[in-house]
Amino acid sequence: MKVKELMDKEFVYVSQDQSIEEVATIMENRKKFTTPVVDDDMRLIGWVTSFNVTKGLREGKEKVSQIMHSKDNIVHVHENNPARMAVLEIS
Repeated sequence: MKVKELMDKEFVYVSQDQSIEEVATIMENRKKFTTPVVDDDMRLIGWVTSFNVTKGLREGKEKVSQIMHSKDNIVHVHENNPARMAVLEIS
């Protein structure tokens, strides 16, 4: 099985300036556990997970910028790589 067979191709993206509450609602409505964070030019600047959202709300944080992972911490795999390789990369 290849990575592309498991990839989510219908991304929802958010801004680092959006409120965590707003992003929580977006992610819940679209049934997403992760979502990319993009800048005004639609360039990837980070990533946020449902865990980050939950923790941020619990800690009283307000903006996505306070909870997101930097793009430097994102693991990249090619869509034609074996899915097993992707699992090993992120574990």
